[in-house]
Amino acid sequence: MTITYNGLTLEYDICEAANLRKYNDALKEMERMKASAIGISDPAEIIEKYCGYIFRFIDVLYGEGTHIKLFGDSVNIRKTTEVYRMIIEAIKKESEEFNSDLKSFVNSI
Repeated sequence: MTITYNGLTLEYDICEAANLRKYNDALKEMERMKASAIGISDPAEIIEKYCGYIFRFIDVLYGEGTHIKLFGDSVNIRKTTEVYRMIIEAIKKESEEFNSDLKSFVNSI
C-alpha cells in the first residue's frame, strides 16, 4: 500500500511477514500508551500525548524520524489523525484483498 502526505510517499507491504509483525506490535504499543493517558485533563497535554502515540506508530512502521519528515515540528492532532487514518484504512484494504486472494488459493488446492 502507498500513501502520500505533505509531499512524502510512504510504502508498506502488509503481506510481508516482518511488516505484519511490526504493524501488530505498533498497534499493541499504541494501546499500552493510550492507557497511560487516562486521567489527563489538560487539552494541550492530551494533544501532545495522542500525537506522540501516532508519531511512534508511524516511526515503528516506516523508520525512526519518519513522523518528522511528515509533520516537521508540528504537533497537530487533526493532521496526525488524518495520516493515521490513511495508514489504517490502506492497510485494512490491502489485508482484505490479501485475505480474498488467500481464500481463493486455498480453495483451488
